[in-house]
Amino acid sequence: MYKIIDMDKLALLVHEEQSKGKRFVMPIGTFNPARRHHYELFREAAESGIVTVAMNSDPSLSVYRNGNGRNDRIFPFDYRAELVSRSPHVTHITAFDDPKAVRAIETILPDEIWKGPDYALGTIDQDERRKAEELGIKICFGSGCPKDPVNLKTWLEDYMNWLYPTGAF
Repeated sequence: MYKIIDMDKLALLVHEEQSKGKRFVMPIGTFNPARRHHYELFREAAESGIVTVAMNSDPSLSVYRNGNGRNDRIFPFDYRAELVSRSPHVTHITAFDDPKAVRAIETILPDEIWKGPDYALGTIDQDERRKAEELGIKICFGSGCPKDPVNLKTWLEDYMNWLYPTGAF
């Protein structure tokens, strides 16, 4: 079910397909976990090209670990990837092991990178921004995501409605 592909293999595929005129767009993030506004971002990005998600691997999130060495607030990569893969707009998912997506950007060379509208040029990771600008990659921001953090109750309601669209829960 997963659409996970190794970053270097994905880069070869993307470059080959770009040479045939296809466009690739790359939402970047943790997607912890993927929820309604992420799916809106994927849908919106798909209007510009083939959606290839670059997602933080578990090791890349070690900076968020608590004092016990566990990361209680971040779901495991496989779980996050499974939820992202459920979007019909996502074609590929790749993981990056660094805390920042700079290597993913320079390896895959998408036509666009995407972040949610709660970001702006001044608030996205500036190393990622500089790399994209250096390589001529367009930086896009979705418009369908909420500006405020989604609280757990809202997220659970959205998730259950997504899992059970008929309200069967």
